Amino acid sequence: FNQSKYIPVEMMAGGLVLELELNSDATYACSHNEWIVENPAILCDSKLLDSSLQEKYVSHLLSGKSLPITTKCLSCTMHTITSANQTIAIARGFSRLDAVFVSLYNSSQAGTKQINTYYHPMGNSNALTKSGDSVRLTVQLGSKKIPEYPINSLAEFYYRLQQAVGLSHGESMNITSREYHDNSFIMGVNMEKLSGSEASYSGLNSKEQLLTLNLEGMTGGVDQAFVCLVYTSVVNITEGGVMELS
Repeated sequence: FNQSKYIPVEMMAGGLVLELELNSDATYACSHNEWIVENPAILCDSKLLDSSLQEKYVSHLLSGKSLPITTKCLSCTMHTITSANQTIAIARGFSRLDAVFVSLYNSSQAGTKQINTYYHPMGNSNALTKSGDSVRLTVQLGSKKIPEYPINSLAEFYYRLQQAVGLSHGESMNITSREYHDNSFIMGVNMEKLSGSEASYSGLNSKEQLLTLNLEGMTGGVDQAFVCLVYTSVVNITEGGVMELS
């Protein structure tokens, strides 16, 4: 819902459906009875259109035209890591790929979950050393490398993550340096041509090119990698229903 255009719910056949997942671990969710969910409520703000303007929107759709809305979407996949250096190929392509986020996980860490522990090989609050700063990342789309040279230091990873989330220099992500090389290590690569300009639909086209992530130096028990792709999708609202174009 965090986008520049309001969603015209009245014109969407079938209405708007929200699916909420309380916990990804069914065993944990079903074996603990310390809490219970009852009487859930969804609060929202809505805007009412003037009747004359509403009629114009309706006549626009009835004439066979559509209402296109660009919106950000996510595609997340989990990949098993079998070696310290591994290449991950992403099969799905997008018309406009805006950013790539990668997190690592060590399943042998007790009391942790993939959803809130973003592992770095220098974890467990160890001091960051040159030898321990081992993780490297190269994102390649077809023959194009982004960035041109591999990301090869924790400081650069932090800088690239700021770019990917759209923060200006000096703004904080509320992740300390200690947390970043412990349990808050998120790799981010911006794929937009006009990053930070509020221009929509400026991501790269990845539909006809193979997207690969080359990860190196994943020591210290890393056995899972989670890749989250942020892309811009066009939602077309027509007289007959809603269609998403990715």
